[in-house]
Amino acid sequence: MMSERYFTRESEHTIVLFVDSNDKNEESRSNKTLSEDGVVKNANTIQTSLIRKYLENLYTNVNKELHVQLILKDYDKRHNLVKGAALPDQKSIDLIQRYRTSNERQFSKSLGELFELQKRRKTV
Repeated sequence: MMSERYFTRESEHTIVLFVDSNDKNEESRSNKTLSEDGVVKNANTIQTSLIRKYLENLYTNVNKELHVQLILKDYDKRHNLVKGAALPDQKSIDLIQRYRTSNERQFSKSLGELFELQKRRKTV
């Protein structure tokens, strides 16, 4: 009985690797690697289901790769957009800090005046 095999694509060259699902030995796997010419010569012994699985696997991998490339293509643009939306520019930050410092001084002065008025009211 023939154990089920499938083939995958390696690197940029068209190399078909028949992998026995029960085969755990990496060295014996390398002996089953065929070039494109080898696949053509042995086409009559390759089951159509194996070719279909290979093409489906290739299609899935290509779609994943395209999706990742689309995400990476716009990554810098998206990163800068999010970064820009998260924080105002430096000029605005400086202005906010100046107003905050002024407001804190005014609050501290008003709080001190309130304590002084409360102290006076108790003595009266």
